[in-house]
Amino acid sequence: MPSTFHRSNGVCRSSVGGWRKSFRSFGLSGEAVRPWHLAGWWVHMVLVMAFIAIIPYTKLLHFVVAPFYIAITPEHRSGRLKPVSLEEVEETGRVGLAEVTDFTQRQLLSYDACTHCRRCEAACPAFATGKPLSPMRVILDIAEHGEHQGSLHGDIISAETLWSCTTCGACVHNCPVLIDQMGTIIDMRRHLVGEGQVVGSTQSALRTIASRGNPWGLPPEERADWARGLGVPTVDENPTPDVLLWVGCAGSYDRRNQQVTRALSKVLKAAGVNYSILGKKERCTGDPARRIGDEFTFLEQATANVETLSKVPFKRIVTQCAHCFNTLKNEYPDFGGNYQVTHHTEYLQELIASGKLPAAAAANVPTNSATSGTTSETKPAVGPVVFHDPCYLSRHNDGAEPVREVLKSKASGGLPIVEPERSGCNTFCCGAGGGRMWMEEQIDQRVNVARWEQLKATGAKTVAVGCPFCMTMLDDASKADADSGIEVKDIAELVAAALPDK
Repeated sequence: MPSTFHRSNGVCRSSVGGWRKSFRSFGLSGEAVRPWHLAGWWVHMVLVMAFIAIIPYTKLLHFVVAPFYIAITPEHRSGRLKPVSLEEVEETGRVGLAEVTDFTQRQLLSYDACTHCRRCEAACPAFATGKPLSPMRVILDIAEHGEHQGSLHGDIISAETLWSCTTCGACVHNCPVLIDQMGTIIDMRRHLVGEGQVVGSTQSALRTIASRGNPWGLPPEERADWARGLGVPTVDENPTPDVLLWVGCAGSYDRRNQQVTRALSKVLKAAGVNYSILGKKERCTGDPARRIGDEFTFLEQATANVETLSKVPFKRIVTQCAHCFNTLKNEYPDFGGNYQVTHHTEYLQELIASGKLPAAAAANVPTNSATSGTTSETKPAVGPVVFHDPCYLSRHNDGAEPVREVLKSKASGGLPIVEPERSGCNTFCCGAGGGRMWMEEQIDQRVNVARWEQLKATGAKTVAVGCPFCMTMLDDASKADADSGIEVKDIAELVAAALPDK
C-alpha cells in the first residue's frame, strides 16, 4: 500500500494529488500554472504591503504602537504627578501643555496606542454625570491634531472639559495600554492656570492657600482650635513623638471634619500612642493647588512643610486625609521629604491587630439616632455599614483592605459590611478631587449625588468614609436626602464610639 505521508516535508501526498486533479480539470498543469502562481504571489504581496502602509492612518495603528508602548513604559503610581521643572519654565517661558509640540514623544506615542475601547470613558464619574469630559476623546483629539499649528485649548479641547476632571484616576487604572489621561489633563490645566483662566471660586482657594496656608482662608492661629480642652500635645509640648498626627486643613477648620479629628485623637489616647500635632506650624500640603494646576503654589507649600517637618524627630506621620496621605507619601520625596506615612485607617488596623485597642463593650446594633440623645461624635453606628472607598486611598494607593478589617474587628463592634456596585480600586469618586470641591455644579450633574445613590442602593444604614473630602460631599448628599435615615461617619468615629466607657 503506498504511503500517504512524506516524512521529509510533512505534506500529505493524497492532498497534493487532489489539488493537481483540480488544476488539471481547468486545463492547468505544469508550466501553465507558473504564471498564475507568480501573479497571485505579487497580488498578495502588494495587498500586504498596502495594508501595512495604511496602518498609521487608521484606527489599527494601536496594533503596532500599543505593544511597543507597554514594553517601554515603567510602572507608574497614578498618585504621583511629575514635577514642573523651573529651569525649563524659565528657558521656554511656558507652563503646562498648550500645543502639540509641547508634548513629549512618549506622550504622543501613548496617544497613538489608544485602542478606542472606551474603558476610560465608562469608568469616568464626570462622563457618567453628563459633563463634557471623555478621557478617550481628549487623547484622540490631541492625537488627531498632530499637524495642528497653535493652541489645542478652545475649539479643540474646551476649558470646561478640562475642569470637569476630578483626578480620581479611574481612566488611568482602566486603560489597557497604560495611557495617563489624568496626567495629560492636569498638564493642560497648568497652562490654563498660567494664563489666568481659573473657574469659579477656585481662584480664591488658590490665593488663600498661598497667603494663609489653607483653602478656607482662615488664620493659621486657629488651626488647632479643634483641640481645645482635649489635652492634645503640640510638637512644642511633646517634641519627640512616635507619631506626628497630620490633621490637614479640613480636619482643622471644617466643623464636621473637626469631629473626626477629635474622634481620632480620642482613639490614639485610648491606645496609649505617643503623638503630637504641628498646630499652627502645619500648612496645606498643596494637593488642591497641584491638582487644579497651580504647580508654583504647591511648590511653596511643599517646601515650607518639608522645612518644618525636618525639625521634628518623629517616627511616622499618620493622617486622616487621603489627599494629604497621597501627597506626603508619593510627592514630597521629590522635594526632599522622605517619610513613613500611614493613613489613619491602616494605623487603626495596626492598633487593633497589636491589641492596643480594646474590644467594644457590646456589639453595635441598629439604633434610632434621632432619639438616642447622643452627639454624632459618640453615638454608636447603625448597621449594616457600607464603606465609600476614597480614590486617593483605595485606587491611587491600594488601601482598600485595612479599613474593612477595622469594620469587622471587635474594636468597632463587628459591624456588618455591605459592598456597593463599585468599591475598592474600582470605586466611584465623591466628586471633590481635582479642585472640584471649590467649583459649582449643576444640580443634575453632581457626582456626589450619583455616588450617594449607589451607596444607598446597598440598603446600608451607615455610610463610612476615610477622607474629609468624601465626608463633605457625601454629608451634603445625605442632607439633600434626609428621609433616607442614613448617616455618614468616618472610620475613626466608628472606632471611637465603640470604645468602652472608663
